[in-house]
Amino acid sequence: MTFPMLHGVHGTLAFAPGHVAVLGMGGEIGQMGGREERERLYYPEWAVEYVLKVLDELKDYEKIFLFATPPAHRDWEKGSQALTTLINTFAPSLVVVDAPHRHHAEVGTSLVVAPGRLSEGDFSIVDLRSRKIEAGNVR
Repeated sequence: MTFPMLHGVHGTLAFAPGHVAVLGMGGEIGQMGGREERERLYYPEWAVEYVLKVLDELKDYEKIFLFATPPAHRDWEKGSQALTTLINTFAPSLVVVDAPHRHHAEVGTSLVVAPGRLSEGDFSIVDLRSRKIEAGNVR
């Protein structure tokens, strides 16, 4: 399924057809400190968890998260432990993250995908039903 009319999910929740909730948060996610939006985008874990709290009311919805920060995982450099905790707590089906190289892994029950850089021609197609990923390059 694709959602061509879905946009603007930074810091909020949007609904896609078929009982799918999509939530995004740009910037770095960490465990310490407060929000920072002048020099860089930084959100402490508690602030992101506050935004995600609404998902407690949407138990029947499939969840997709979009983050600029990858989770702490053996295959990613500089991943966020705070994001790993959030993924394990809310168990989204899919988490799309920004990373310098295309990669995917399972974190808990969630499929985490770094689709690659579109500026480099990279892309990834994810089938949520089969949990298969097709990676490609348009160059």
